[in-house]
Amino acid sequence: MNLQALQGLWRGALPAPVRRLAAPALRQGLRTFVHAAGRPRAVAGPLPIRIVGLFGGSHGIAASAQLAARGFASLGAAVELVAVEPGLDWKASSGTQTPAIWIFHLNPRSWWPLWPPWDRVA
Repeated sequence: MNLQALQGLWRGALPAPVRRLAAPALRQGLRTFVHAAGRPRAVAGPLPIRIVGLFGGSHGIAASAQLAARGFASLGAAVELVAVEPGLDWKASSGTQTPAIWIFHLNPRSWWPLWPPWDRVA
């Protein structure tokens, strides 16, 4: 649904005087919601960087994943590698589900058949 459709729905739902009275309260409620949703959550210490890729390959995307891992490590970041291969167990490879920054160095054709169904990812 786009903005014009929402405006049309709003205008059609209530008469203009009611909309004018409700607008300040709705504006403040929306502002509060947006600010609360955008607030960063506190994290204990710096997050590790998990790089997912085909590290054993000899093609460009594998080289890119290897260079990214080396680059982040040289900056002092904690880097974890998740190698994509047939039969990858996503739950086992992601450890204890600790927060991390995930970077995927994969072509879509490479990872799509390996991606787990959404209901199994916690």
